[in-house]
Amino acid sequence: MNRENFVLSEQQCERSFDNNGPFWHLCTPGDNIGILFSDREEFKYGMNLMALCRLLCSDVEIYTHTLMNNHIHAIVGGKRESCLDFFKEFKKRLQRYLSNKRRMIDLASFECALIPIPDLKSLRSEIVYVNRNGYVVNNKCTPYSYMWGSGIYYFNPLLRHAHALLAKPITASVGRRIFKTRDLIPLESLLFYDDFALPTTYSSVAKGESVFRNAHHYFNLLTKDWEAYSAISQRLGDKIFLTDDELYGAISSYTLKHYNTNKPSNLSPKDKLSVARVMHFDYHANNRQIRSILRLESSVVQELFPKG
Repeated sequence: MNRENFVLSEQQCERSFDNNGPFWHLCTPGDNIGILFSDREEFKYGMNLMALCRLLCSDVEIYTHTLMNNHIHAIVGGKRESCLDFFKEFKKRLQRYLSNKRRMIDLASFECALIPIPDLKSLRSEIVYVNRNGYVVNNKCTPYSYMWGSGIYYFNPLLRHAHALLAKPITASVGRRIFKTRDLIPLESLLFYDDFALPTTYSSVAKGESVFRNAHHYFNLLTKDWEAYSAISQRLGDKIFLTDDELYGAISSYTLKHYNTNKPSNLSPKDKLSVARVMHFDYHANNRQIRSILRLESSVVQELFPKG
C-alpha cells in the first residue's frame, strides 16, 4: 500500500470510529464464578441470549463478542447506561436458565466491567483481543474456528456467505423454545442456523471491520500484536493471552531487541533471570513455559516464582 492509499484508508477508519460508538469493552470475571456454559447446548443458549438481549436493548450495538465457559467478552457501542442494562438483561435470563436446569450457580459476583475505548488504535486492539480469546485457551481452535462468538466472521466472506445460504427465519413458537421465554420476540431481523441465531444478523461485523485498513491489517494485528495483548490482559487480569508458540515468538523478538539474539536459551544466566521476570510479570508465562523457553532448571524457576 503506497503512502497516499495508506492515508486515505486511515482517514476512512477514523471516520468510522467517529461515526459510531461510544465504544466499550464489556467483560466479566472468570474467577470464583463457576462454569457458565458447560456443553454445546448451554453455549448455544448463551449465543442466542446475546442475540435476544441485543433485540431487547436496541440502542446497543455488538461489534464482536466471545463466550468462554466461565466469562464473556464483548465490544459494544452505545450509552453507558444502555450497555449496563444490556448486561443486566443477559445476567437475569442466564440465571433463570441455569436455575431451570437445576444448575445452582450463584451469579451474585457475576458483574461486568465496562471499559471505555478512547481511540481508534485502542478499538482495533480490543476487537482483536476479543476475537483471539477462544483460540488462546482452546488448542483445538484457530481464531477462525472458535464458534462461540462473532469473531469467526471477521474478514471471512466465504463463511458469511455459506452460513447466510444455510440460515433461515423461524416462527414465533420456535423462537420461544430457542430463547426459553414466553415473551413476544421481534424475530424479523434474525436468521437461524443449527438452532442458534446467526451472529452476523445481530452483530455489527461490517462496522467492526471498517476500523481496520484491510484484511491484511486485521490479520497482522490478530497474530503479531503481542504488546497490545499484554497491556489489555494486565488491565483485565486475564491469566492467558498467548499460546505456547506465540509466547516463544514474542520472547524471541524481545531478546533480539534487547539482547541481540533471537534464541532465548542462548542468553547468559544473569540475562535469563531478567527475561524470566519479564515473561512472568509482563507475559503471564507459567513456570513450565519459562523453564522450557529459557532452558532453566526447575529449581531455579521455582525459587523465582514459588507456586502457591
